[in-house]
Amino acid sequence: MTRTSFTYWGLVAILLLCGATPLRAGEVAARVTYVAWKTLYLNAGRAQGVENGLNGLLYRGESLVGEITVAATADSTCVATLTAEGVVALPGDRAIILLMDSENRNFPAAAHSPMHSNTNDAGRLVSRQRKPHGRFTGRVSFQTDIYQDNSSTEVNPGATLRSTIPGVITNNSSLSLKYRGRQRTNPNGKIWQHRLYEAGLSFESTEQRWRASFGRIQAGSVAGIGYLDGAYGEVGLGNGFAVGAFGGAQAQSDLSNTDFSTTKGGVLLTHRRSASFVRRSQFTLAMAGEYVYGNLSREFIYQQSTLSLGNGFSLYESSDFNINRGWRHDAEGSALSLANMLANVRYVPFRSTTLSIGYDGRARYHEWESRETPDSLFDDAIRHGLRAGIELSFLHGVRLAAQQSYRSDPADDTFYPSGSYSLSTNSILHNPVGASVRFNRFSNRFSTGDLRSVSASWAPVRYAELRAEYGQTQYVYRLDKYKSDSNWMRASFDLNLRSGTYLSLQVDQSSTADETTVRSFIELGQRFR
Repeated sequence: MTRTSFTYWGLVAILLLCGATPLRAGEVAARVTYVAWKTLYLNAGRAQGVENGLNGLLYRGESLVGEITVAATADSTCVATLTAEGVVALPGDRAIILLMDSENRNFPAAAHSPMHSNTNDAGRLVSRQRKPHGRFTGRVSFQTDIYQDNSSTEVNPGATLRSTIPGVITNNSSLSLKYRGRQRTNPNGKIWQHRLYEAGLSFESTEQRWRASFGRIQAGSVAGIGYLDGAYGEVGLGNGFAVGAFGGAQAQSDLSNTDFSTTKGGVLLTHRRSASFVRRSQFTLAMAGEYVYGNLSREFIYQQSTLSLGNGFSLYESSDFNINRGWRHDAEGSALSLANMLANVRYVPFRSTTLSIGYDGRARYHEWESRETPDSLFDDAIRHGLRAGIELSFLHGVRLAAQQSYRSDPADDTFYPSGSYSLSTNSILHNPVGASVRFNRFSNRFSTGDLRSVSASWAPVRYAELRAEYGQTQYVYRLDKYKSDSNWMRASFDLNLRSGTYLSLQVDQSSTADETTVRSFIELGQRFR
């Protein structure tokens, strides 16, 4: 049996073994408050029933933008990642996170917030826990990517699996699996490249206020540590405090190549408070380290604060400080140095107006592999600067959004402006027709660029949507004055049936003066709730 056949039949076997019984799902609605590349910060968290690993949909108006996966949760906020390439999220986008039936799941807020666990509502939730064993929620799909250019055509079939199986061992346990595979062609022929990028078993005791995770996991809410193959545990101390610890090996993209050369570990202290369903806050303080073949690579102190006052105000702030000892002290020249800092404030003074302001600052620092010359990634990205945005909502679903940022180059302290501006509506003349116009402008030490696009969407029936988009992109490279222009078109069709079956079709064409490329994407899948 070929590796390709093994992969497809393996996915089918997982479905059969898990007893794929559909569950009716609850939904949590949230807004995107901040965007950092493919990472989204949402104003919903554990208090609303959001957990790590849950999947959801991202909308702009009534148009489906893409799918998201929750990567980390706080009491009233969460961090999610976009699961598709080429998708751009904006602050203010609407996210729908899919939950299991509220009568068949634990609520982490009740487990970790003593003020909630003492209420009658929390008691009723605990008494109604009836997690079925072996039920399956998530989705499975098969895709085909077709790439064509002036000289060749490449066909790449693929498969994905995202699932959560509650009650696999006890009522307080759940198993999460995430798989993505794609067949690629190399000089030796076709091979099946796969990435099992999360497989974890988690336990949670509502009564005793503890939880633990094993497998491919994230270290709680500690940003900067990434995924690891290991374990995480947390115990509640009372009055909203909890202590936790984690440790394991650097997660590899391909699990067929086990590598324990890089290890990670740390401890953390968290305080969560929810005075009401309106005011929620969380503070996390952690110490973490990363080691390569037993050698010190990086040790740092991490802190994170979140505050939510209903839907009108939210604050997110985090920073980490490198602890420099041994060779790091000689390289950095100090015992402690600020490595990363991120802050974002969102304020809604009126229902029709949303304001946001933030700061993003990251610094170069040495690691074991770059102990002679520090990695210049943060310099190249120029992630130092302020950003501010405003979104205005009008009648008939019309939205006007603008975001402006000024980033500084650490090399010469020069500021480079960038901006994003859009005008959209999700209903033209009370019909299920949407349209948007978008203009982006960016600049840095190496290049400047513009992106202009216009798009339209139409939902002829409730479960189907057609979208079309046309855009132009222009780059000017400062070093050699080279100019690159391209035009692109995109057409897509999405069908989402009530049974959970969905079909996605998308065709992208990009044209430059020298070449035209076409990408066609087909996906057929099933969602289990």
